Amino acid sequence: MRNAVLLFLLLSLSAVKTTSAEPCPLCPPGCIPQAFVQALKAPPGIEVLRSCPEGCVVLEKVKTLFDEPGCQFDAKAESASKNAKPENQRSTINRGVYFPTAMDAPVGEFSMTGYGAGLWDLQYNLNENLQIGAQMVLPVYVSGVFPSIRARFDLSENVAVGVGGLFGLAGPYAGDEAGDFVFLAGGHTQISFHFGRHLFNVGIAVLTAGFREEGKDLDMVDGAILLPNFSYRWAFHRNWSTQVELTAPLLVDSSGLLNEEAVVIMAYGVRGHGDIMFGDVGFFLPIFDDYIENAWKYTPFGIPYFSIGFVF
Repeated sequence: MRNAVLLFLLLSLSAVKTTSAEPCPLCPPGCIPQAFVQALKAPPGIEVLRSCPEGCVVLEKVKTLFDEPGCQFDAKAESASKNAKPENQRSTINRGVYFPTAMDAPVGEFSMTGYGAGLWDLQYNLNENLQIGAQMVLPVYVSGVFPSIRARFDLSENVAVGVGGLFGLAGPYAGDEAGDFVFLAGGHTQISFHFGRHLFNVGIAVLTAGFREEGKDLDMVDGAILLPNFSYRWAFHRNWSTQVELTAPLLVDSSGLLNEEAVVIMAYGVRGHGDIMFGDVGFFLPIFDDYIENAWKYTPFGIPYFSIGFVF
């Protein structure tokens, strides 16, 4: 009932002629312009998962409104906003080429991304701060599943941070009576800088593993792989983006760094988005001495890759 009264007051105030007032921001449903709000409810108030853009306030948090509005609605802009086509590219803003970013995909969206033909990544956005999912190896001789969870938080309008982890098992199932398997566990953290259609992301992932062979207990490896990564994404159209990603794998154990030479892997390509389908085409370019001397002349652009996905 209180929400209905607030909406009625908002509509009444918007009808007042204010030629000198600034234009009101375009607020989504459930949000009102901050210029209309006189006072907010005292914390903790009502817990609301919905968030509003800058210049707007969540309706349930409003206590009182001003008698006269502090801004004026622009009918033309509001009409244009209603007729605007969806930004489908936002469905994959939570990753570069492969590594995660700290950005949030639309809340309530479920996505399935297939890399090549064997690895599928399933993700569901519970809210703007939490995402759960799993990576699955399709059962083609080897099968596996790796549940994952991600959390992200906005530090400012343009900066966000994220953390996450995964674990799981994989192993052969065809003709394997010994029950051998591989255990994998890891985590990641990242910071993203988002300016309009440009996204810069810096992160690091850590992975370790264990092996179980017939007649033996699980044997964890003495070490881990570190995957520092950097990515840039440009959404040059509501349905298209291009991205480049760099990572430098580092093998470490209790004695220190094990890499004998520096290795950098660059991935780059374009991604197209539809209402329910998206996909990547691009190249992986390994940068190390042996590849440059022996293989680069045959694959100057790198090794082709593709991915395909669906969103619901």
